[in-house]
Amino acid sequence: MFEFILSRRHFAAAWTPCIGPILGAIIYASLAQPPEQTFIHITAYSLGFSIPFILLGFAIEKVRFFHKYSSHLMKIGGFILIIIGVMVYFDQVYVINIWGAKAEFFLKGLWGDGY
Repeated sequence: MFEFILSRRHFAAAWTPCIGPILGAIIYASLAQPPEQTFIHITAYSLGFSIPFILLGFAIEKVRFFHKYSSHLMKIGGFILIIIGVMVYFDQVYVINIWGAKAEFFLKGLWGDGY
């Protein structure tokens, strides 16, 4: 029982830096929006955060890809973390925003303004 409580505490401590700033930014950005828009933002955030965990929970036994290539996936994830860390250190994170804006412009060109 103690191990279960301890593991939940560690999970919560690791989870807080992930959920806090993003959810706080969404709530802060939604202050000037009507409640319907805020509901859409929070719902999208919640679904985007929970659906991958739910799907992985159902499919983890059946998906051998993660077991087979887990070392490669860990190296790719570590490389991405190093790149983002270097970008933060040199104050170049805005490049990700520029890429996102270009991707949004590209998607609007493909599907129109209603995508």
